[in-house]
Amino acid sequence: MVPNLLIEEATSIDPQEEMRRDREQLLSELQRIRDDRTEIERRRDDLIRRARQLQARTQNMRNQARDMWKKRYFEEKKLTTPLEDQANRLRDELESYHKRMVSTMTSRVKEGKNIDTPDATQQLNLRIQATRMQHEIEELQRRVDDSKMKLTAEVKLRTQAEAELRAMKAELTQRKLNLSMTRTQQMGHQMVS
Repeated sequence: MVPNLLIEEATSIDPQEEMRRDREQLLSELQRIRDDRTEIERRRDDLIRRARQLQARTQNMRNQARDMWKKRYFEEKKLTTPLEDQANRLRDELESYHKRMVSTMTSRVKEGKNIDTPDATQQLNLRIQATRMQHEIEELQRRVDDSKMKLTAEVKLRTQAEAELRAMKAELTQRKLNLSMTRTQQMGHQMVS
């Protein structure tokens, strides 16, 4: 019977030994969980860093594109003024030619030059009126075109301003989110410590 006792003693584990093994097992599992958590936090921090880099790169590209378009806009605006001045000067010159032509025709009618019959006078008067009307129509058409062009420019500027406002609001929202995430992370790190 003595050998049976030895077998029972060998198979039965001391309760303190069992608690020690359980404790070691729990400690090793706790260490593994801590290591996993540290790895996950490191990965999360890496992802946040990469997301911020991508966001900064995107914002930089957006700013460069906006600056490029603004630069082009102002260059074209500088070119527009001299061209408008030249167009106005040419328009004034055309108008003065037109007035001279009308005054020449009118003076011929008054002087009676090259007029053989009353029908010729009436025809000349009709031509003068037609020329005046055509000139007035062209002037009105030019004004309408100028107004349309100005309206289009104003609409484009308004649309651009609205788009920039939306972009700024989105950027503000993103920065608020980043700030709250940073605060949450800081509070989380303080709780762990």
